[in-house]
Amino acid sequence: LALGAAIQHLGAGLDYAGTRAALPLTVRGGAGFRLGATGLTLAVDGVKPADEAFGARLGAEERAQVAPGWWASVRGGWRSGTPGGGQASGVTAGAGVEWRPAEGGAPRMDGPPREGAERYGVSGVRLDYAWTPMGELGSAQWFALALAF
Repeated sequence: LALGAAIQHLGAGLDYAGTRAALPLTVRGGAGFRLGATGLTLAVDGVKPADEAFGARLGAEERAQVAPGWWASVRGGWRSGTPGGGQASGVTAGAGVEWRPAEGGAPRMDGPPREGAERYGVSGVRLDYAWTPMGELGSAQWFALALAF
């Protein structure tokens, strides 16, 4: 079980040319739970922007090792407060692949290999994709590349 909470944009605001604007205060809280020895993780998240209604998000991820050093993930979820007009309003989906070899990563390119973990520059690479419907606007496609050092 993992729990988290955050307050974003906490502060006095912004001043520009004698005009003060408040920061968009947002309060978030969430929990994630991994089911036993399986690769299934469930998550719930609540978001309350100062000037908007409370929003909820639910999700699940199945992660499995597909080859030595390689993992694949499939994700699905739902979120409230999505733009209306679409057939799949609120539904989200995604997938990812991760490479994290047992030895710790790819050989460095800046010199001869050294013994142990010091010889590695990158200890893992992850590529993620997500699809989010945006109502009458269509859908958003999200890609993320993460490098672990």
